[in-house]
Amino acid sequence: AISSAIKRAKLSWRERVAATESAGHLRYKLVLEAGYGATLQLAAELQRRGVAGAWLEIDYVMAGILTAVAGKTYAAYRVAPTRSVEGSGGAAAKTDKSTPQWIASAPTNAFQLGDYTLAQRLAAFVVPAPRLFTSGCACGLLGYGAAALLSQLRALLGAGPSLAPAVPLLPATLYTGMFLVIVSNTTLQFLQGCIEARLIEPATRNNRAAGQALIALFRAGRSLFASAVAIRGMQFFGLQAKVAAAAAGVR
Repeated sequence: AISSAIKRAKLSWRERVAATESAGHLRYKLVLEAGYGATLQLAAELQRRGVAGAWLEIDYVMAGILTAVAGKTYAAYRVAPTRSVEGSGGAAAKTDKSTPQWIASAPTNAFQLGDYTLAQRLAAFVVPAPRLFTSGCACGLLGYGAAALLSQLRALLGAGPSLAPAVPLLPATLYTGMFLVIVSNTTLQFLQGCIEARLIEPATRNNRAAGQALIALFRAGRSLFASAVAIRGMQFFGLQAKVAAAAAGVR
């Protein structure tokens, strides 16, 4: 089972590398996502706690940053464009035989290059939803659960309570999962499959530095947009005053 999982992971990586310029270029994009996640999360923590408070509660801050990086990077990797390589056997070979063909043959990115029908491209938004929801909930549970655990440890050690209010674990976890499915899924697919693969990379093929700068710029813009939407969503659902800053960077 472990060896099979490792083989699938390697194949998944090769398929994503095949759809971009090189393994280094794909790593660059993932590092950007991780960096933006950490930066936005740190900014949210500093805004909420202040510099002095952040240092006093560095354990909470680090838990939030690690959670944000994990969720943001996984979402970007999951919906990155792919291309068939030796051993992949096509998308349909990776799914159960009872799965409808238009879903089984859906690309990992709705906008990626290739001869796909409209139904297949629409299915690309649906197929990753369960895994994105699961990973989002897992990241939310990890971050908020870690905060709750740290609060208990602080109380036992007499280190004092957290500067942040208590987190409603279930609503915050479900919100994070749904956000990855709806907002992160759609914006990352459009960015990676349309803006980068169809516009930036072909136009800057002879100038890698310019291409990487544009990719960094557009990914920064997407991250800021997603974080702004996340905050508005928390306000709409009445979670803004309750949910800790860990919700900001995962987007």
